[in-house]
Amino acid sequence: MASVHRMRRSPYWYGAFTMPDGRRAFRSTGCRNKKQALKIVLEWDAAAREGREGRLTELRTRETMSAIFKSATGRSLPCATMTAFLDAWFERKQGQVADSSLGLQERRPPVARALRAQGGTADGCHNNGGCVGIPDCACRPGQSRHR
Repeated sequence: MASVHRMRRSPYWYGAFTMPDGRRAFRSTGCRNKKQALKIVLEWDAAAREGREGRLTELRTRETMSAIFKSATGRSLPCATMTAFLDAWFERKQGQVADSSLGLQERRPPVARALRAQGGTADGCHNNGGCVGIPDCACRPGQSRHR
């Protein structure tokens, strides 16, 4: 049975739940609101129960974490294609390292090499479709490409 508790000297609620292997876990929810903390702990408990029953999948894990992230922050869990991720990384690195290190003489060779190594999925979901079914993910059927 999942439950929430307040630790002395901590403003956050902690959750107790049973892990898939039967051990009890006690984790901080990072929430100051008891109702929100209980919601998170119940998600953890449901995922652990599915793990004990052999039904926990990667997709279900992503759905659980996405729901927890949205509950805690009010924002959707970021999701990006390999191309978008590497382009953002490249832009961040431009101000941090020498241009010669990034290969600016050509068109982003490190990014191009990484995309070639990734194969044909560079512009698709970085989880090979694993985001399908995750609330608010733009790669769901009928949605535009990743943000």
